[in-house]
Amino acid sequence: MARHVHERNVAVRALDLNLGNTVAEGLNSVPGFKTSAAFFTFLRANLVLPPSTVNSNISTPILHASSSQALPPLLPSNLATMTSNADDDTTLSSNPLDSVPPLTTTPLTVEADQIAAMKLVADSIAQQRQVASRAVIFHPLSLAVFVGILGIITKLMYKSSSDLGVLITTFAGVTMALLVGVRGVTSGYLNLAEEFSWKFARNEDGDEDTIIGSRYGDEIIGALILRLERAGNGSGKKQAKKGKTGGKGVVRAWSTKLRYRGTGVGTELLEEAVRVTRDTLGNSAEIGFAAEHANSKMVLPAIFNGVFRKREMKAARALEAVIETLRSNSNRDLSQAHDNTELLPPLPHVEPRHTHIWEAFTPHSVPKLLNVQLQYTMRANARIVAPLVRSMLQSPQRRPFSVSSGRQAQWGFIGLGQMGYNMAKNLKSKLPASDTLHVYDINLESIQRFAEETKDSSGAAVKLAGSPREAAEDSETTITVLPEPSHVKNVFGQILQPPLPESHVRNPERLFIDCSTIDPLSSREVANAVHTTQQGKFVDAPMSGGVVGARAGTLSFMLGAPDSLLSRVEPILKMMGKSALHCGPQGAGLSGKLANNYLLAINNIATAEAMNLGIQWGLDPHILGQLINTSTGKCWPSEINNPVKGVVEGAPASRDYAGGFGISLMKKDLKLAIIAAEEAGARLELGSKAAEVYEETEKLENCKGKDFSVVYRYISGAE
Repeated sequence: MARHVHERNVAVRALDLNLGNTVAEGLNSVPGFKTSAAFFTFLRANLVLPPSTVNSNISTPILHASSSQALPPLLPSNLATMTSNADDDTTLSSNPLDSVPPLTTTPLTVEADQIAAMKLVADSIAQQRQVASRAVIFHPLSLAVFVGILGIITKLMYKSSSDLGVLITTFAGVTMALLVGVRGVTSGYLNLAEEFSWKFARNEDGDEDTIIGSRYGDEIIGALILRLERAGNGSGKKQAKKGKTGGKGVVRAWSTKLRYRGTGVGTELLEEAVRVTRDTLGNSAEIGFAAEHANSKMVLPAIFNGVFRKREMKAARALEAVIETLRSNSNRDLSQAHDNTELLPPLPHVEPRHTHIWEAFTPHSVPKLLNVQLQYTMRANARIVAPLVRSMLQSPQRRPFSVSSGRQAQWGFIGLGQMGYNMAKNLKSKLPASDTLHVYDINLESIQRFAEETKDSSGAAVKLAGSPREAAEDSETTITVLPEPSHVKNVFGQILQPPLPESHVRNPERLFIDCSTIDPLSSREVANAVHTTQQGKFVDAPMSGGVVGARAGTLSFMLGAPDSLLSRVEPILKMMGKSALHCGPQGAGLSGKLANNYLLAINNIATAEAMNLGIQWGLDPHILGQLINTSTGKCWPSEINNPVKGVVEGAPASRDYAGGFGISLMKKDLKLAIIAAEEAGARLELGSKAAEVYEETEKLENCKGKDFSVVYRYISGAE
């Protein structure tokens, strides 16, 4: 990776960061790169950026647990039907999500990519000025001084109402003067950014650090600079033999582009840094943040630097969480394989060999560092501004299922089939009247009937949407209930297609709950598209309970979501059902649902065969049913959905198999389970034969469109 300066000069002279003493000198030839218009930059930073952006983590990217797992690349699904009809074999000409590029995180070896990563780090240093400016402007002490100055001016100048114009003008002048003063005291961050150069990424021996980058399409959106120090390799000393394992990885810079923060990119960078460290130095290697990292220098007095120290603590905790997750996954995989390979060891406290590299930067040691630097702040301000601090920290109470505060909540519901129609009715009835439910289905009669049937009922107002995008565009929470993977991809392809409103791109609080039963791979593909376009969070929540459960509001949901979203998602699901079982991260709900439905498909056939067998032997079907349901053969198809007419009152078999869970849907779920099993390498002995039975059953005219228990008619030959 190491290169000589003169080689770099020849290769990329136009963008060479080493042509001058600073980054700015090396890149001034690029139009628009200079930072001379600092005042307008300041105004833009403090007056235009929305709160979600300004509050984002500048020196350390914001992390959300939903993004802790690596986002897989988009792959075309082998299940692709276009219409909402499950029987339609029309195939899509292309994947609607193909326009969303994949997100990859790897060490960068191409010089142009490394330059882009270094520029990204330099930008993150300059962007700290925004946070510093806010810290100064909204610090309780600053506000107290500002109000005091205005009070003094008012007392001295305001004698009568005729002085009001002069007073307001004076207030404006004082405010502008203070803003200019803030601009001046925070300008040091621009100087630090301009001083950032390739020298930062080289050790004293001239060896270059590893630069890890996250690429979204052709754009570098995240960067991490990692220094690998082998055991026995001190500053300026001879490097230990490369064959020797042990040492530590030191994260010296970590940043993502502003618009991609909060989407899991920062987590992927840390995961890759841990992997590179362990691959290079062995599993015993330690990893942590450098004390003198790219964003560590503070230009303001310590009293204003609390926000930066908190972010350093958050970064250290994020790295610890990544290491713990990787260790847990490794231990689980090794346990399942009965492998005796050495497990990832815990990270002990590291005594620093040279404190300028490895100093007090773990979640346990950072508070000690903060305690020293913030004691003065706490003592100086406690008595003066404690009431003001408490009032600023108080936040309005919000409903657990809405991110709105002080305004109507907007909801989207897409898919009004047999299940979705009843789920949407239950959701609407339990939402406040101030909320709005936007509904859409490809069948216009369904949405018109829904509006007509619910117009006089209590709950949220109903608005008919003309497309999936319209239903989801202004909704904070959007629920989808669709038949096939292709329908889910097609709907989200419409929702996510650019141009995207800025408020949506930068609103990570938007929530998509997909209750469709599709294969986990397709669900992860859609989740990847949602996350990489920064349109919110995506969870899977397939349900069990059938149309009867959907109508009665007694569905059981199998939820695949990060822990951080449970408090928000579960209350929503319980407005449409009775329970929500958290199965694990995104995709886990579908895995659980398909495993359950695979068993249901097999049990249904076995029940039909057993009932037919006993009847052929001359047993009374009612007695046989009682025998099975009081013995070890008892199962849902025998007790609740018995396939023989008259055995269970109210079962579909008693009404010529009408209603219930359609055989086409069971055939689809079984097919999805088989595909998912192949992807996971799981062995299925009965799956293919069961799929063949359902395929042949549906071909019969007197079985088509019936409940899946109609398989008894195929097996027994009875009418």
